[in-house]
Amino acid sequence: MYCDYLVQILTAKVYDVAQETPLEYAPNLSNRIHNKLLLKREDMQSVFSFKLRGAYN
Repeated sequence: MYCDYLVQILTAKVYDVAQETPLEYAPNLSNRIHNKLLLKREDMQSVFSFKLRGAYN
């Protein structure tokens, strides 16, 4: 069962449109929490959504 689920994930059509997005350093937030904070820029996907699978389907 686990193997079947993994195969479905790896062969999903969403990977045809998904792009690797950068991590962006957030200096102001990092200073506030006294730690290095990186934001994953999923808003840079071509469908402009962090819920790429739902937007694509």
